[in-house]
Amino acid sequence: MAIQKLTVDALADNTIAANSDDLQEGTGNLYYTDARADARVALLVDSAPSTLDTLNELAAALGDDPNFATTVSASIADKLPLAGGTMTGVIAGFQSTGIDDNATSTAMTLDASGNLLVGKTALSDTTAGISLESNGRFKAIRNSNSGYFGRLGSDGPIVNFAKDGTTAGSIGVAQSGDRTYFSGGSYGIASDTSEATIMPCGTTGGGNDGVVSLGKSDARFKDLTLSGGIYLGGTGSANKLDDVETGTFDVRLTDGTNTSDIKQFAYVKTGDAVHIHGPLGGVSYFVLSATGTGAGANLSFTGTLPYVPTDEGGIVSSSFRGMRCSNGTSIIGNGIMPVLGWRSGSAAMYLDHTKDENSYSSDNNMERDSTRTNIVVNFNGWYRTDG
Repeated sequence: MAIQKLTVDALADNTIAANSDDLQEGTGNLYYTDARADARVALLVDSAPSTLDTLNELAAALGDDPNFATTVSASIADKLPLAGGTMTGVIAGFQSTGIDDNATSTAMTLDASGNLLVGKTALSDTTAGISLESNGRFKAIRNSNSGYFGRLGSDGPIVNFAKDGTTAGSIGVAQSGDRTYFSGGSYGIASDTSEATIMPCGTTGGGNDGVVSLGKSDARFKDLTLSGGIYLGGTGSANKLDDVETGTFDVRLTDGTNTSDIKQFAYVKTGDAVHIHGPLGGVSYFVLSATGTGAGANLSFTGTLPYVPTDEGGIVSSSFRGMRCSNGTSIIGNGIMPVLGWRSGSAAMYLDHTKDENSYSSDNNMERDSTRTNIVVNFNGWYRTDG
């Protein structure tokens, strides 16, 4: 290689620079000084943080993985897309801290025990909300109706109850929803709206006639309160018992001048039959304050029957003493017995006897026997009434 000789003229016209500051750049040849190199590196780094402004720091941030793009693509492919998908494994150690309804409270919580809580954040029987407990129990709590179950279309069960997988009963509807029934096994009870009836039923709410009993010998109901009647042994009008009543009524005995103390008779009214018996109490005789026989001394009752009889009749005394027929005939040994008699349509009572030719008239054909003041006459029998 030949050595070029530098001339003074070359130095004079700046062909050769004395130092880098004297170099002139053209359009095709650029001289990269330290300053220019630093400027180009600064453009490359731009505003990167100080921990990521070297290639070594960038490599460390990428995990020194030369296949970083492939690794990230594979990792993303294992994630569940936002649009949804199918999980193929078990989520271990998951515990929800609550799903926010974008309002002011937690809408749903899955706690560490596996209980799903809706509208509440902890199990409580005094806080409104729904809990689906991990032990299989369901609770719905609110300050009004806590449950609504509906069936669309056909009749049938709305809720089924089971024991060990076998149906034990159900609540459902029949008669196009007009009848609601509860059935346990083969028997149940139904409420029919159109007929205003509570009735025995079968498994699907149909009527179950003459099969189901109400109560049992060792599990009886206490009181039955009715505003109407009860049919016994049949469904005809003759089987209807629409009235049962018990009570007492006062009776006195008088001879026209003297009147006895009050005696109480008891009565039991069953339908149109009235049973009476008495007098009641330990002392069964009437006490008159004076004695007397003959005309004007006929014995009679004051007071009235509890219900007006529908026909004429009488009740023969079961025991008696201290009286005789008004004509003087003794009732002892003559087959004569005192009678409590009545007329149809009147509640008045008459003291008569079984051989009165006028039947049970208002003549009161009995009188005191001699001077007796204690008169015994007891009655036990019944009559019919329209009352």
